[in-house]
Amino acid sequence: MDLAGSLVLLALLGVVIVTYAGHAALFGSPRYERVAKDEGSVLLGTGPMNVGYWALEKVGTVCVRLRIGANAISWSSLFFGAVGAGLFAVGHFGIGALFAAACASCDALDGMVARKTGTASLAGEVLDASIDRAVEFLLLGGIAVAWRTSTPRLSLALLALLGSFMVSYATAKAEAMQVEPPRGAMRRTERCVYLLLGAALTPLATLLAARQAPLLGPLAGVAGELPLLCAVALIGVVANTSAARRLGRVAALVRLRNVPPKSPEPVSTHSEAPLRGHAPHHPARVAG
Repeated sequence: MDLAGSLVLLALLGVVIVTYAGHAALFGSPRYERVAKDEGSVLLGTGPMNVGYWALEKVGTVCVRLRIGANAISWSSLFFGAVGAGLFAVGHFGIGALFAAACASCDALDGMVARKTGTASLAGEVLDASIDRAVEFLLLGGIAVAWRTSTPRLSLALLALLGSFMVSYATAKAEAMQVEPPRGAMRRTERCVYLLLGAALTPLATLLAARQAPLLGPLAGVAGELPLLCAVALIGVVANTSAARRLGRVAALVRLRNVPPKSPEPVSTHSEAPLRGHAPHHPARVAG
């Protein structure tokens, strides 16, 4: 079942890439303002983001025609995320990745649908952000439960969980302090992509490790989960590093804003001392 889930997810990804390439060859590569504004990063460039946005925009148009509201899509994201987390918790990473991908798609679709239908609101944004935080906790928490018998693996999952929340906290803190949120790596989209790829590739790695068990010996179990281990470790290390850098930048911007301007030094309008017998000229005093 896990292998089937992984193959389905990878096949869908392949179809999207091939279809996008054909569209780009015929009509040129589409560019989106929201993707350009995000700018991407070293870990996830604007190219893959354009591909994902292009595919989801088609689904968003269908949702609008079917009169599926943005809030309904947001709640669907929570449902798919909860199911995916439960599957992760019992070690079914392949099928869990399929549900997690559906969750991530809904997370992007709710905003698209809201903008297309003119129903975007602050209340909807609060709901979306709240569900995002809950889903991320559930998915990484599910992995932590699956790895609960191994202290090193559990520690990696908790480190990734800490990093994901600290990156989001750094952005929220910057907005609360009314300073420009610093750019940084391992934002939500990047964390989602790496976690999905790690989970989806794990059943394939497990199959290969089982076939090479006589050669790998006791390392076969670790080799089977290597994609997810690498993904979670990358999220944990990079996200926490990025969060620390971002918070440091926010603190520096706040300190800079709160430094009072220096009083200008008084500048004399006379280059020489006044002549003897002549009183120096004083500007008229201004009351107050």
